[in-house]
Amino acid sequence: MSGDPEGFWQLLRYLPYHADTLLQLSEVYFHREEHSTAADFIDRALFTYERAFLGAFNFTSGQNRLDFDRVENRPFFLAIHRQITDLQRRGCVRTAFEFARLLYALDPWTDPHGALLHLDFLAIKAGMGHWLLKVWDLFARQGEKVYAGRLQVTALPGWAYARSLALHANEEANGEVHDASTKALREAILEFPSVVPLLADKADITLSPDVRGQKMFRIYVDSSSVSTEAESILHLLSHLYAQRSFSFWKAPARSSWFAQTVTSVISSVKSPSDHNASHALFTALFSKPALAYSVYRHAIVNESSCRRLFSFIPRSVTNTKHLACDPLPPPTRGSQGERKDVGTLASDPVFRGQLQAFFEAHPHFAQRFPGGILQFAQIAGQLPEDVLEDMMIAEAGIAEQEGRGVMPGQMPGQEMLFADFTDDEGEGDAVEDGPALPPIVVDENEDGEAEEEEEEVAPLPLRFLRTILNRFWGGAAAATGETSEDDDDDAPPHPRATQMGWTKNRKDV
Repeated sequence: MSGDPEGFWQLLRYLPYHADTLLQLSEVYFHREEHSTAADFIDRALFTYERAFLGAFNFTSGQNRLDFDRVENRPFFLAIHRQITDLQRRGCVRTAFEFARLLYALDPWTDPHGALLHLDFLAIKAGMGHWLLKVWDLFARQGEKVYAGRLQVTALPGWAYARSLALHANEEANGEVHDASTKALREAILEFPSVVPLLADKADITLSPDVRGQKMFRIYVDSSSVSTEAESILHLLSHLYAQRSFSFWKAPARSSWFAQTVTSVISSVKSPSDHNASHALFTALFSKPALAYSVYRHAIVNESSCRRLFSFIPRSVTNTKHLACDPLPPPTRGSQGERKDVGTLASDPVFRGQLQAFFEAHPHFAQRFPGGILQFAQIAGQLPEDVLEDMMIAEAGIAEQEGRGVMPGQMPGQEMLFADFTDDEGEGDAVEDGPALPPIVVDENEDGEAEEEEEEVAPLPLRFLRTILNRFWGGAAAATGETSEDDDDDAPPHPRATQMGWTKNRKDV
């Protein structure tokens, strides 16, 4: 995330409906604890997508899907997820429940943002236990064959325990005995015993030493002691459920019921692992990278409350570079944005290498694009041509001034940062107030004087940037630089070009 949000505001002046920027500003104000302003930017991001949907797209039908592999769709998932988190913070539980259902309906088979991990808590909190039971029964009736390879609620530890709570609440409301709920709780304990000690500690439920000494009730605090990635995810989800739902179990009647059921399970079953069919299903599902990333992404988006659970996420994931507006892109994504500019950039290794060299030679410019070349290409395709050209040429001019000994007190880096996003009327004054630029025209009649005359040649980055613009917008940029390039064909290479390896004929670039 940028340390200076002013750049986001400048970008919104030109792109007021840029969802990524709106979400970034929302995150900035969230960290400032200005929650109302942060929520407003989330609403604006959601509106950005709503105004783009077709009339046939219906939120309430639950039949519309969005492909999470496409980078254009992912900000909408993130906006809904952050909306759910903010609604829970404000105590709007039922509204948060409905948004979580929407998030789940967009892609129910992989659930890329872990909406089900919210719903096991929100359904009980909002008094929608009957909905939770209907969803559970649907998956239980269809069986594993119908939903093979797809995320199933029967494989989630939080849903197993939430189901027993929903049945218990129904029995209390109808004045019935707790046979069905006790059976469901026993199944949950047998299938996911890792939840028991965590829930007992969080809800202050007393368990006997014999029960706490069972091997299956061992508490793991990180993934260093587990053998598989799926097992690490299981313990992460166990911690997550106990952290969110422990308050449901603190009531004396429910805590006593929980302790008695755990004791009866231990005394009646000698080898609980033999009865753990759901654990095998869990391992099979979360061995798939797409479903594992869904859990990791859920924890990353909820970093403020799930930070300590990052110890269960592999280092290969936590060390992956990603944008705050696109946390943990899916491993199944087809590309980093299937736009024309990005596709051209990736398919031309020579051009990509030259642009990489420009990034390395201009660190101030590269810092504004933490996503690297691909992020720059995405933004470049959306900015007006003159804005991008002025921005890049200004950076090249600053680098040239720094190389010619401009005093640090002039702070060229600050002046460069989105400096050309100001009104056009001020451009002339800005040029007059700055230091005089060196001449850039070479007398063609002088065929090779002393080496110092090479410094009079236009710096190669300026001409190279015109080529970059030509790559993005075809002949628009080429028309402006065609004459000057023809005049400079015989000019010797600039020393900086030799240093950076840009000695290739510009016509071949």
